[in-house]
Parts: sequence; C-alpha cells; structure tokens
Amino acid sequence: MLKKMIHMVSIMSILFTFGCQITGTITENGIGLKGVTVTLTGAANITTLTDSNGSYSFTDLESGSYTVMPALDNYTFTPENKLVVLSDTNQDVVINFEGIKESNNDKVWEGDYDTRDYNGKLDLLSGYTSISGDLRIVESDLTNLTGLEKMTSVGGILSIYSNSTLTSIKSLQNLTLVGKILVIHNNPNLIGLTGLQNLTSIGGNLSITENDSLESISNLENLTSIGGGLLLRDNPSLASLSGLENLSSVGGNLGIRDMPTITSLVGLCNLTIIGGNLFIYKNISLTTLSGIDNLSSVGGEMYIGFNDALNSLSGLENLSTIGADMHIDYNNSLVNLLSLENLNSVGEQLIIQRNQALTSLIGVEHLTSIGMGLAIGDNDALTSLGLEGLCSVGYEFRITSNVNLCNNLAEDLRFQVENCPNGGIDGTIMINSNKSCL
Repeated sequence: MLKKMIHMVSIMSILFTFGCQITGTITENGIGLKGVTVTLTGAANITTLTDSNGSYSFTDLESGSYTVMPALDNYTFTPENKLVVLSDTNQDVVINFEGIKESNNDKVWEGDYDTRDYNGKLDLLSGYTSISGDLRIVESDLTNLTGLEKMTSVGGILSIYSNSTLTSIKSLQNLTLVGKILVIHNNPNLIGLTGLQNLTSIGGNLSITENDSLESISNLENLTSIGGGLLLRDNPSLASLSGLENLSSVGGNLGIRDMPTITSLVGLCNLTIIGGNLFIYKNISLTTLSGIDNLSSVGGEMYIGFNDALNSLSGLENLSTIGADMHIDYNNSLVNLLSLENLNSVGEQLIIQRNQALTSLIGVEHLTSIGMGLAIGDNDALTSLGLEGLCSVGYEFRITSNVNLCNNLAEDLRFQVENCPNGGIDGTIMINSNKSCL
C-alpha cells in the first residue's frame, strides 16, 4: 500500500509541477516601458502591469501551457504574444518584448486649407493632426474651431482673420507648432486665446491686431521663441502683456502700437534680444517701459514715439547696443533719459525731438559712439545735455530749435566730440535756434 502511494505521488509530481514562473522586460528603444498591461492566459488567467523598469512577473504557476500578451494604447509589440509550456524541466522562463509606438495615428492634410473654399467650415479637417501648408480661417461665421481638436502643427501660415462671430479658439488646445506665421486679426468677439496654451514655437511672425474684445493673451504662456516679428496693435481691450513671460527672443521686429489701455510692458520680463526693430508707438496710457528689464540689444532701429503718458524709460537699464537708429520723439510727458545708463553704442542715428517735457539728457553718459548722425531738436523744455562719454559721431551733428537750451552747451558738446582721441565728427555740424546765453 505504501509503495502504491509513493508511486501515485511520483506520477502527480510529473504531471503537475508547482512554483514555476514567467518573467521578463518590455522595452522601447532599450528603455523600460512602464504601465504595459501583460495578460497571461491558459492554465491560469492573470493580468499585471510593468513597473518603472518595464519588468513584469507571474509567479507560483503550475505546469501547463500559457500565452503571454502585452498591450498599451498606441503601441505594437514584438513578438505580439508568446506561447510557453511550463514543466518540471522548464520551470523558470524569461520572455521579453519590444514596444514600438504607432505612427499611423498621425493624419496629415497635404497642402493648404482655406475656409472660403469649403463653405466656411472646418469639418473636413476633423481627425487630422497636422497640415503641411497654410490654414486660413477667414471671413467665416464660425463661433468656435470645432474640428481642430487633434491638430498639433501647421506647417505654413495659420491665419484667423475677420471672423465676426468667433468667440473661442479652444479647439486648438493640442497645437504646439506653427511653421511660419500666426495671424489673429479683426475677430471682434474673441475675448481670449484659450487653446494656445501648448503652443511653444512660431517659425515666423506673430501678429495680434484689431481684435476689439480681446482682453487676455495669457494662454501664450508656453511660447518660448518667435523666429520672426511680434506685433501687438489696435487691441483696445488688452491692458496687459501677461502671457509672454517665457519669450526670450524675437528674431524680427517687436511692435507695440496703438494699444490704448497698456500701461507697462510687464510680461516681457525674459526677453533679452530683438533681432530687428523695436517700435513702441502711440500707446496713450503707457507710463513706463518696465517689463523689458532684461533686454540687452536691439539689432535694428528703436523707435519710442507718440506715447503721451510716458514719463520714464525705466525698463531699459540693461540695453547696451542699438544696431540702427534710436528715435525718442513726441513723448510729451518724458522728463529725462534715466535708465539708459548702459547704452554704449547706436549704430546709425540718435534722434531726440519734440518731447515737450524733456529737461535733460542725463542718463546716456556711457554712450560713446553714434555711427551716423546726432539730432536733438524742438525739445522746448530741454536745458541740459549730458552725453559726457560721447566721442564719435559718424556723420551729421545737429542740435537745433531747443528754445531753452543754451547754445554754448551745444558748442561744448561739439568741442568734446571733435577733440576726443580717435573720435570726432565726420560730417555736417548744425547748431542754431537754441537759446542765446551770455
């Protein structure tokens, strides 16, 4: 009887082996893939997830046939599944898989899309993730941009232009890249830019103009670079530039023009370089340039003009070079040029004219060279010049029609520049119609 029992146990141990295991790692390009669902079927039905290293395990299995299959959204696996037989001679099996992210979810619209060619609708773009050419949403009756929810990139120009009923662009929530130009123009009922919060890069210009109800651009918070220019013009309800804090460079021109409720440039705090021109023009409530405190260079011209409430250039403390002209014109509340203490060169002309409250040019003591001309004229309250460091004027030297500036102060500056070592004035000198002082 005992011999029979031993014989039966021996047979059972051959037929059923316990304590087996299946383990493995699931990787993508050699890196462990976390969160993959791994399903075991056959002699047992078990599901587990891979850990942060891509590892999985099934332990305490009995002998028998099993199939192991991984699954993760938007991934395929090599192999797709694996059949294995566990036994007393094959108790510990390692099965690895390689995950491959599917690319066939990308759906590209080849060429341009203009709503005027499609009855003012976006329906045909539904499900597309990118467009290779331009996307023009122009003169439509759309109230929103439904259909663009999966759009991540526009290869060419994105133009949202003259849509009289448009109130929301939030369907652009997955857009990260515009290859060329982004234009948002004349959308009278658009209040905000919710939908652009994931936009990080614009290859060309960004132009936001003539949107009567636009109150906020805060959803541009992730925009870090603009390859071309940035223009903000005629948005009467936009009182703040908040949303541009991560923008560090503008490759082309920066223009802030005809923005009647802007009081400062706060929002541009990380901007260090403007490759082209800087225009700050006809902003009637602007009192200070605070907000561009990290700006160090302007590659082209800087024009600050017709800002009636501007009383300070605070914000330009770190500006050192201007590649072309510098104009300070028709700023009727500006009293001095303090904050320009680090400016050392102007590539072409320095023109300061018709600033009716300007009393002094103190603040530009470190300016040493002007590539072409110096023109100081028609500043009725001007009584002193400063410019103690100026040594070189490349062409015209003109100080005229400053009715309260003693003519001898202009002559003193001329003498200083003409007698500066390795300096001088290489062109016409005009000093007249200033105050005659004994």
